[in-house]
Amino acid sequence: MNTTLRAGFQVPIRALIEVTLGYALIVVTIWSPKPTRNYIGTAAALWISAALLLADMNHEERGFGLRSFWRGKWAVAIALLLATVMVFISAQIGTLHLGGSTGYRPPMMGYLVWSLVQQIILQLFLVRRLILLLRNYWAAVLVASIMFSAAHLPNPLLTLATLLWGIGACWLFFRYKSVWVVALIHFAFGASLAVSIPAPVHRNMRVGLGYLHYRAPARAELPLGNNVFATPTNGASSR
Repeated sequence: MNTTLRAGFQVPIRALIEVTLGYALIVVTIWSPKPTRNYIGTAAALWISAALLLADMNHEERGFGLRSFWRGKWAVAIALLLATVMVFISAQIGTLHLGGSTGYRPPMMGYLVWSLVQQIILQLFLVRRLILLLRNYWAAVLVASIMFSAAHLPNPLLTLATLLWGIGACWLFFRYKSVWVVALIHFAFGASLAVSIPAPVHRNMRVGLGYLHYRAPARAELPLGNNVFATPTNGASSR
C-alpha cells in the first residue's frame, strides 16, 4: 500500500509502519525496567518476526545459503584473526578477563545466537524497508547504521563501534548476501571486545537503562598483571 506525498514520489505505508513500530518497540524495550522490558521485548520479537515472515523475499535475498557464506569466508577468517590478536594483546597487558567469580564473560553460545538475531534485524528488517522509503541503498545503510548505533546508547564504546560495524556489515551483506558471514564477524568482534576491555569500561556490554543502573564493584582492581574485573551479573546487555 502506497500513498503519494508529492508528485512522482510514493511512500510505501506498510514498510513505514513496520520499521517505525518495530524500532520503537526495540528502543522502549532497551529503556524499560523488568518486568516491563520482557513484555515489550516479546512484542518486538513477534512484530519483527511477523514482518519478516510476510516479506516478499526469496532464499538468496534472505542470505541463509551456504554457497554465499563460502564466498565470504575470507572475511570471517580475517575477523577471527583480528579477534585473536585483540585477546592476545589484552592478555599481555593484563586486561583479559575470562569470567569466574571475579570477572565478566559473555555467554558465548547465547551471544552467537544474539549476533545472528541482530544481523537479521539490521539487514533483513531495517535496511530492506529503508530502501523502499529512501529509494537509495547507501542512504538506507547510513540511516540503518545510525539506528543500530542509537539502540546502543548511552554506552559510548558500543555506540561508536556499532555505527562503524553497521556500515561495514551492510557492505559485506550487500557483497556476499550471507547473514552467516556478518553474524559470525559480529560474534568474533563482540566477544573479543567483551573479554579484552575491562568490564567496568563497557559496563558488561550494557545499553539503555542497564548501562545507567550499572554499579562498579567496590573491590574492582586496576588492570595490573593478570587481574580480572569483578562486575555485577544482573542487568540488560547488548553487543
